[in-house]
Amino acid sequence: TLKQHVFLVRSADDANVFLVNDSQDRLQRTLSSLELPRAVSVTNSPSSNSVSPVPSNENSEMTNVDSYDGHSRSQNSGRHRQKLPDPGRDLSIQVLEKFSLVTRFARETTSHLFRESDSFSSSERKNHIQSLPNNIDTSNNAQNVPVEPLVAADPPEFDKLTLVWGKPRQPPLGSEEWAAFLDSEGRIMDSKALRKRIFYGGVEHCLRNEVWKFLLGYHSYDSTYTEREYLISTKRSEYETIKRQWESISPAQAKRFTKFRERKGLIEKDVVRTDRSISFYDGDDNPNVMLLRDILLTYSFYNFDLGYCQGMSDLLSPILFVMKDESESFWCFVALMERLGPNFNRDQNGMHSQLFALLKLVELLDSPLHNYFKQNDCLNYFFCFRW
Repeated sequence: TLKQHVFLVRSADDANVFLVNDSQDRLQRTLSSLELPRAVSVTNSPSSNSVSPVPSNENSEMTNVDSYDGHSRSQNSGRHRQKLPDPGRDLSIQVLEKFSLVTRFARETTSHLFRESDSFSSSERKNHIQSLPNNIDTSNNAQNVPVEPLVAADPPEFDKLTLVWGKPRQPPLGSEEWAAFLDSEGRIMDSKALRKRIFYGGVEHCLRNEVWKFLLGYHSYDSTYTEREYLISTKRSEYETIKRQWESISPAQAKRFTKFRERKGLIEKDVVRTDRSISFYDGDDNPNVMLLRDILLTYSFYNFDLGYCQGMSDLLSPILFVMKDESESFWCFVALMERLGPNFNRDQNGMHSQLFALLKLVELLDSPLHNYFKQNDCLNYFFCFRW
């Protein structure tokens, strides 16, 4: 609520302290609202408030940056102040220049798609592309009928797009190439190169059972064949021990164990609705659905503080489908939840942080889409929860 009236920035010294940011520089205030790691100390520095970051002789340098907030800075061109180095301004420009690279790539890709599309005539294409970054002009409309901002439909070629973050999508990682990443004892020699390779091409399905254990964090990249075999054996025994904790609960004990009954009931309701469209989970009394239930119940005892929340079954489902093993699926899921656990906190703090970050990125990179969400009261981004 306070942020609607003043610009707040988190203190660099104490994360629980917020400071009022009275900077008059629009770029600096935008940066502060993002709460980027290095931006805090910069916004608190005296130079950010005492020096105008836009002297008249630097207007040309700021042209690209000004386009992000949609306002002209020409009103500041007459304010001549002493030109001093301003780290806050420098960092603002660096951050927004990075954003501009992404925006430029997105727009060039969009333009390329429209050029390749046979379904758009040249005049329609020109009008369509021009309508993306600018407000729609209705001055030539004879009937003067109000026109709502349009949201472009994906061109027909969109499904055929083979770009991954600006680069051509590579073929999936195969067995021979996977073996080349391993040394004689089974260690992965260059984990960063492996992750990058998979990012741009994926993995052949027959290898996922082995590769996902590294990607999810169950196996360490520097582990050997022998170490991994020993880990699988000890973890299987540990899993059975944890599983017996809830399996040994008698019906009489369950009547006096409200938390267990609640979690068990919620899990059983969720698993029967998980991925039932594929044969692996299809049909009544499907044993794989029962495995989902058992793993999630075991996890609720392994991490009793977090327990079970809706959505966990959707994360576990593809892991079990690939691993085909109860214990290995459990420990891969445990490793994944080490990263995603904050998304399931009761206060939803982790999820809200990600949704807020997404809101800010869309606001900076795609203002027409942001304005569309704003007009339709969608700025809470709740529709992204499942993503």
